[in-house]
Amino acid sequence: PAIITLAVLDGTATIIGYYFGRIKVINGKTIEGSLAGMALCFIVLLPFLPAVVAMLVVFLAGMVELFSPLDDNLLIPVSVCIFLTLLGLG
Repeated sequence: PAIITLAVLDGTATIIGYYFGRIKVINGKTIEGSLAGMALCFIVLLPFLPAVVAMLVVFLAGMVELFSPLDDNLLIPVSVCIFLTLLGLG
């Protein structure tokens, strides 16, 4: 789920944010891109995780993606792995 989250959320957020994003937060990242990435990522994760866990993972990854000043390509999968491990699902 960590790599799927990175691929879907980050890729979608970048594309939607570039074309439709208006509210910029940090480093040019947009609220619209992050919300779109989170929505699609939630749908993609449903076959792999219970709905509540998928929602929590997506929220965590979305916040990391939106607010990380560093490279989120490293931070997203690591944070998802740590979170799932703490839940006993990793």
